[in-house]
Amino acid sequence: MSEKLTAIVMVLGIGAAVFIAAPKGGISKTDSPVVSAAKERCEGFVRERLAADVAQANGTWRRSGKIVVDVAYRQNDDRPGFSLRLCVYDKDTGDVLLPSVFDAANWQPRRWWPW
Repeated sequence: MSEKLTAIVMVLGIGAAVFIAAPKGGISKTDSPVVSAAKERCEGFVRERLAADVAQANGTWRRSGKIVVDVAYRQNDDRPGFSLRLCVYDKDTGDVLLPSVFDAANWQPRRWWPW
């Protein structure tokens, strides 16, 4: 009985390790020049369009064949703290898009939980 229990625990442990090690929609290291270009373009675009004095790219992921960059920015006024904005970069055309609040949900990263 204990050998059977040990085998089940080992299988569950291996399954959990595979699940944890599986990629979650991030960008591979082979795309680093494209990702760097996306981050630079998005930081500059956010600075220009939102009158931000500071813009810093945080995370990147792919969605609908495009690269989505999460950008933290601070505007040129006296408000404390940073705001977040999504920026979508099309590597084929070089276009940059700041989705509206109503469209931002379409560009969020995929989550593994069902709710």
